[in-house]
Amino acid sequence: HEKSISQTAENITVITAEEIEAINAHTLTDILNIITGVQVEIRGGPGDIAMFRIQGSEYRHALVLIDGVSLNNLAENIADIGAIPVQNIERIEIIKGPASSAWGSSLGGVVNIITKSTGDAPLPKGTVSASYGENNTGDFRGEIYGKAGKAGYYLYVGHLGSDGFNPHNDVSANNFYSKIKWAFTAKSEFLLTLGYDKGERGLGE
Repeated sequence: HEKSISQTAENITVITAEEIEAINAHTLTDILNIITGVQVEIRGGPGDIAMFRIQGSEYRHALVLIDGVSLNNLAENIADIGAIPVQNIERIEIIKGPASSAWGSSLGGVVNIITKSTGDAPLPKGTVSASYGENNTGDFRGEIYGKAGKAGYYLYVGHLGSDGFNPHNDVSANNFYSKIKWAFTAKSEFLLTLGYDKGERGLGE
């Protein structure tokens, strides 16, 4: 439920889509790496494995959510932030400190990711972007959103690849995200989201 930051007891930092674009972030790693109180362990270049702590907590004590769904793995309760693209993110709320009473297993803090909404106009809108740099590093993205009848939609597809900045740290990642919202009445609606990620990484050293 939405609540004013002034009415929230926790220490919260909010990052908007405009700020994400301004820092030219590729994955969640790039965003958390500039947040005060968050310590990121980066093992390679863009898209490579990365983990983080909040205010010195253990990796497993930091919870990552996308639209309320936990991304922490079941084996170690750790989230790989290097595999999370940012183009489809509307807002990130970072809670620093214990938040287990409201969010479950999160003694260190919470990174709550809220994705972009579906479109509300019949004429579709969208963006296409591409960047390319050293070591054959490229980030290619496209998104489109609009409304067809009573159904609003948002679609995103992206590819992030690199030969790696260290030996055996090459990355090739493809991802897709979609959101469809169907309004039955003024007070009822159906929302479906689907995400797909597939990538290959080098073994590292």
